[in-house]
Amino acid sequence: MIEACELQEEKITFDPNIQLSFSTDTVFFDTVFTTVGSITKRFKVFNPSENAIEIEKISIGNIEKSSYSLVINGFESQSLNKTRLLGKDSLLVLVKVFIDPQDSNLPFIIQDSVVFETNGNLQDVKLISWGQDAVFFRGGIQTLPCNSVWDSLRPYVIYDSLLVPEGCTLEMQPGTRVSLAPGASMFIGGTIKINGTLEHPVEISGLRTDIPFDNTPGQWDGIYFLQTSQENTIDWAEIKNGSIGLYLGIPDEDEVPDVILSNSIIKNMALAGIQCISSDLTMYNTLIHSCVENTMLCTAGGSYIFRHNTFAALSREVFREEPSFVLTNFLPINETEALASALDATLENNIIWGRLENELIIEAVEGVGFDLTFSKNILKTTLTDFDNSNIVNENPLFVNEFDNNYRLDSLGESPAVDQGVLLDILTDLDGKQRDDLPDIGAYEYIPEE
Repeated sequence: MIEACELQEEKITFDPNIQLSFSTDTVFFDTVFTTVGSITKRFKVFNPSENAIEIEKISIGNIEKSSYSLVINGFESQSLNKTRLLGKDSLLVLVKVFIDPQDSNLPFIIQDSVVFETNGNLQDVKLISWGQDAVFFRGGIQTLPCNSVWDSLRPYVIYDSLLVPEGCTLEMQPGTRVSLAPGASMFIGGTIKINGTLEHPVEISGLRTDIPFDNTPGQWDGIYFLQTSQENTIDWAEIKNGSIGLYLGIPDEDEVPDVILSNSIIKNMALAGIQCISSDLTMYNTLIHSCVENTMLCTAGGSYIFRHNTFAALSREVFREEPSFVLTNFLPINETEALASALDATLENNIIWGRLENELIIEAVEGVGFDLTFSKNILKTTLTDFDNSNIVNENPLFVNEFDNNYRLDSLGESPAVDQGVLLDILTDLDGKQRDDLPDIGAYEYIPEE
């Protein structure tokens, strides 16, 4: 007679000294907007015993009214009874959170737990979310009312897209936060006034704030300035994680700036930090970095004044074959035709640097204006048509390019130190005072006391 043999890992133990272990003790969701479901997070439950155990019950803590939902080993349920877990085996728990509006300007905490009852033991994994009420724009392209003012009390969440119509103004006050969903854009037919401060910049980014999405390009589309747009100002803003930071397509007959951009950071763009077609842009004290294709792309002419900016194309995650900074007076339409207009550009005290041997394209067609002034810049390029005031192919020695810190090195050995021309831009991107021998780039080197 042959007796059936039960494997040790299948024998159930009721020993109360054996407890479950978990891949984490807390599942944390960072800033979940109300009425918008979260991403799915997961954790594992381990049986450390050689024998099987029976988990008498797995359930959400507040089972009557919880903001959290569970999927336990493939079963969608807020409670599951008598789950057998073999020796040295594990099971997977998925967690999502959906938060109802609280009518609160301040972020609030939503807490719960996943409770496990095993052999008389109660164990749990804590669930914590930061909830945030927001102002939502949904349902196709939403046209904003004239003379709208956004403040820092609640974030503004844009699904689809938003239009500032011709003749109307949108003002963003210090600390305004704007989140755009995948594929969403802002179209500026009128005027936008972004009025951040050093302490409270305006933040424009995607919906995802969890790692690694806090620094992932392409999570929304872009900010597009239409041909009717004028008198735009952007001061102290951080614009990140989209496809195109700013797109200017505003051809006109004057050289009045369509956009004045200052004291800002544009980063992690899937295409370009800024793209201009026959437009007029004045820009100072601004850092553009970690863009997949271009930090700056100016084609088909226009009028540009760039002073005390840093254009850094050094991201380790980005693999490019073409230079990151482009200035041309034409834009090919097809194989035989091109859009062309006069280009007038002044660049003073800028750093244009990257991983390629040449990070600068300057091209022109004959028959239209082409007037460039380069003075006191640091340039990474194989081009040779620059006067001796510019520093060519000398590493600016940033503090830590791998950590995206593009300040000048702390030993003061950067070739950018004290090599700029004195301009009426008295403070840098950190709000620090420039001296009578200003440094090249967006940041002034300040020796430590």
